[in-house]
This record gives sequence, structure tokens and C-alpha cells, in this order.
Amino acid sequence: MGAKGQGSKGRFHVRLTGNEPSPIVPSTRVLRPCSTVGSSGEHQYMITNERSASSLPTVLRAAEVAELPKTRLGSVSGVENQLLWADETAAAGVLTVQKGHRLGAHTHRQNHHHLWVLSGAATVLGQEIGPGSYVHVPSGVEHVIDATATEGCTVYYLYIQPA
Repeated sequence: MGAKGQGSKGRFHVRLTGNEPSPIVPSTRVLRPCSTVGSSGEHQYMITNERSASSLPTVLRAAEVAELPKTRLGSVSGVENQLLWADETAAAGVLTVQKGHRLGAHTHRQNHHHLWVLSGAATVLGQEIGPGSYVHVPSGVEHVIDATATEGCTVYYLYIQPA
């Protein structure tokens, strides 16, 4: 199964290897730029089942990040996820909750959830957060990212298993 989209430098392809990954934390799947770029400037990315992904370095330049697919988070409207990196225990990405929307109450059973607000504002754990704000949500703590009363919010996130 593959996905195609338009990026700032042309088309890109995402090739999914194995079962399609979860929208947030794909178990043992990693998004990697492929070494081949098409003659028309196509950028290719592959989600692979790499067990040693955490030992491999990943560098994505701004243009490459801009071309990564933005996926809807499950059936939740107004919430997009852009996965930057993941392995079997952790993930990093950019999550956008659009104006008037919210990511409803949920918990993470094993991973801690770290958020750093890049732009906009939202309410998390009963407090309004804005650009430069940081939030740590331990595993098992229910939380919401609510932008229903704001202009929307974009955060950089990490999901990390506790040591």
C-alpha cells in the first residue's frame, strides 16, 4: 500500500512495508528517506520494520519534513499527525489540532507524552498553553488537547517509555 502527495519540491511516495502502521506510534516501523530520488525531483520515503532503528541516525531537513505525509488521527476530525521518527518503544512527530477541534480524552498505557508548543494555543491538563510551552504527561494520566476556544495548536511531541 502506498500514499502519494504534493510537496514543495514535487511529488513524494510513501511505501508501507508490512501492515499499515498506527497513526501515532507504529510498532517497530520507521520512516526513512529512500536513497533513490526520481528524475522529476520525486522524494521517496519508506516505513520499514527495522528492529535496530534507534541505533541508526536520522536527519530530515526542513524541506524533507515539509514533504512528509500528514495523516488524520484515526476518526478524529481536525487533528493531523506528521510522524518524524519511530521505533518499537518511542515516536517523535508534529501534531496539529485545528481551530475549533480537540483531541479527546485519552491515556497512554506505557509511554510518557512530551509536548512542546510550536505555534497556536490549546488547553492541556486544564491549563492554556502557547508557543514555547512544555507539557509532560506521565503514562496512565488522562489528557485532552483542546483547541475549541483557540485558533488551533501545533506541537512537537515525543512518546517515550519510562526507563
